[in-house]
Amino acid sequence: MTTKLRILIDEDVGNLMAEHIQSYSGMLSVKYVREMPGFKGTDDAPLVTYANAEHRVLITMDTGINHNSYPPCTHSGILRITTHNKHEAFQGGILKRFFQSGLRARVKDCVTYVSSFKAEIHSH
Repeated sequence: MTTKLRILIDEDVGNLMAEHIQSYSGMLSVKYVREMPGFKGTDDAPLVTYANAEHRVLITMDTGINHNSYPPCTHSGILRITTHNKHEAFQGGILKRFFQSGLRARVKDCVTYVSSFKAEIHSH
């Protein structure tokens, strides 16, 4: 039996992209900051703290959330989308391929950068 990866989508991720991520319901249990009352405009640190308390990997595009500001093993996991192509359907396809790969299981407690051509996982 496979356990769904618990995800929190940052508000800097657009609605279309969030819909793509939410459509992977067989693989993920998803919450989206834009749909959570009282979370709009939440700063990075409280958002990472909330994700950690909920045992959720934070998906973000925020460049300030990285392995330097949030070192591996100090949170439940961060997955940053770093594609040069900003089209949300394209990004959604990249993330879907990532989540379907075996790498999905390695994001817990790590900082992962997913780009068009590779996934870079920073672990402790």
